[in-house]
Amino acid sequence: MKSNLFLLPFCTLLLSLASIKGTAQEITFNNVVPQEGDFFRSVGVIAQDKYGYIWISTHNGLFKYDGYRFKHFSHDPNNPNSLASNFGISVCVSRDGNIWIGTGSGLERLDPHTGIFTHFQHDSSSPSSISAGDIEDILEDHEGNLWLATWHGLDRFDYKTRKFIHYRHNSKDSTSLSCNSVHALYEDREGTLWVGTGGLFDDETASPDEGGLNRLDRNTGKFKRFMHDPKDPHTLINNRVSSIYEDSEGVFWVGTVGDGLHTMDRIHGTFQRHAYDPAHPEMLSRPPVGSRIYPTVPDRITFITEDAEGCIWIGTLYSGMNRYDKKTGRVAHYGEKKSASGFTILKPWKAFNSRDEILWIGTIDDGSLYRVNLYYQKIPRIDVADGVYAFLEGPKNAMWLGTNDGGLIRKDRNTGISKTFKYDSRNPKSLSGNMVYSIYKDLSGVMWIGTDSGLNRLNKNDNSFTRYRNNPKDINTMSAGRIRALTGKGKDSLWFGTVENGLDFMKTKTGDVTHFRNDPKDTNSLSASGVRALKIDHLGKLWAGTDGGLDYLINDKAGTFTHFLKDAEINSIYEDSDSTLWVGADNGLYRSNRKDAVSSFVKFTDPGNKTNVDEVYSIQEDNEKNLWVSTELGIYKIELKNYQTTFRSVDHEEHGREGVEFVIHLTLQM
Repeated sequence: MKSNLFLLPFCTLLLSLASIKGTAQEITFNNVVPQEGDFFRSVGVIAQDKYGYIWISTHNGLFKYDGYRFKHFSHDPNNPNSLASNFGISVCVSRDGNIWIGTGSGLERLDPHTGIFTHFQHDSSSPSSISAGDIEDILEDHEGNLWLATWHGLDRFDYKTRKFIHYRHNSKDSTSLSCNSVHALYEDREGTLWVGTGGLFDDETASPDEGGLNRLDRNTGKFKRFMHDPKDPHTLINNRVSSIYEDSEGVFWVGTVGDGLHTMDRIHGTFQRHAYDPAHPEMLSRPPVGSRIYPTVPDRITFITEDAEGCIWIGTLYSGMNRYDKKTGRVAHYGEKKSASGFTILKPWKAFNSRDEILWIGTIDDGSLYRVNLYYQKIPRIDVADGVYAFLEGPKNAMWLGTNDGGLIRKDRNTGISKTFKYDSRNPKSLSGNMVYSIYKDLSGVMWIGTDSGLNRLNKNDNSFTRYRNNPKDINTMSAGRIRALTGKGKDSLWFGTVENGLDFMKTKTGDVTHFRNDPKDTNSLSASGVRALKIDHLGKLWAGTDGGLDYLINDKAGTFTHFLKDAEINSIYEDSDSTLWVGADNGLYRSNRKDAVSSFVKFTDPGNKTNVDEVYSIQEDNEKNLWVSTELGIYKIELKNYQTTFRSVDHEEHGREGVEFVIHLTLQM
């Protein structure tokens, strides 16, 4: 077990939560790579479940991503409940939480709680079985129906009967599906189902001229077809429809093979073609159709989507991507040349926007997964020579940092100028020690600093310090040892916890001190001599986190405590805006079951994978009632409304792996 006195050695972590999103600068494509020993082979469709987990279908199985680690699901010939085929093409999360995977040999349903896969495969003897061929797309509509795009038609799965209803092309019926090679499914905001068809690959049954866009009439089961007409420039430029999308402004986009970017007037059934103009490559279009890697396979638009800034992304199979800014009417191109963005792959296949406004892009063949955060800002840091134990945000844009052995630092955020206060043996009014564990400002505005050599009060007038130290001949002086935690109530009270000698209470006007010590013979005394955290709750009651558990002070005159979380090492105590008490310990994160009375504590677990949030060091709440928790491995964000968690690890590439294992102190700037 690591001691919580280890540090993040080169910086203190300040998580800035601005209410206004930052301006997007140069777009960076961050390549997300599985852990060592694993890899992606052709990333297909990407989806997100209600817990925030990202699901990725690939040609070597299914992956689940929690923002830090991947879990790989693959076929096991000895386990009939495993994935039936590793050749994943599409994935969809249904409203009941099940994960549906379209493969080259059928449909798979994963129960994420049990890890069991149910298989649905084509049976030529059963007309109600799933259609044969690859499942290119899966969609759950607003009524809860599951639709499948296959190479042999459109299927709808009936949950009650577990049978598949087929919609097929009939050459004698103009209201049937226009082509059986189905590749794209989309439900618009009116609840209309759109089906894109046409052969996109060599081994499909459709000819190059077959395909079309289809609109389903749910009441009749009939389709309205939209096809290419060489005599009409307001029709599709090509029948092979590969992508469909409706943006936030209601503009309906259709992508096809070739130079096939369109916007559609759904009322009149007409299309506006947005062809590439080499004289004006900055204008709206798909990227130019470049030299084909496979001459027999035509280039096509693989996806159309909108990012968090309202820009439209158009991905192609062989020519990279365009990003169209609707405000400026200009296009930026990515992927054709090596650039600072890091995106040099010409073959983006699918894109997905997660709920945290991250754009995910998967590529085919090389199997890369990219993450684009338009509002990403590196966590601001202040480089200091020593690790940081404590942080306090003061008035006039001042930041106070307590360091490992570098004293107390005051930094002006406006000018960047720093002033350091250190111990000076020749100056009795200097700081008493260079190892600063805690900083606290009381209600009268006085700053108190806990060090390895006692307590200090900062005198504002001349920036000198008044020292408070133990006098072994005077019982009314403070305890000896390092001051680990500070808190107070009112203008004349200060509580401080020491690393070795228990808890003290001081009347700041007189300097008189009351001691609370651990007595092994008294079960109502302080649970341990080492006090790591202190908190006065909304009722004015004191909580103390010790090396041996969490203590609640019942009677300060008698010095009696009630004990919780026995034998846990308590690193932090925090009360949120709903008066719920949160406790960070070496063995997890806990929350109270109380409102106005002392009750029990329950360990918080990630609701998605039921794992604990271990080695918790600091807890804060933002103004949107999200809890931010720093741990050994990084930072968790917990949305208190639904207890959805997201995780961000410490950037080892930025800080260096050695020694940068966890964050001790976390503060939120509002």
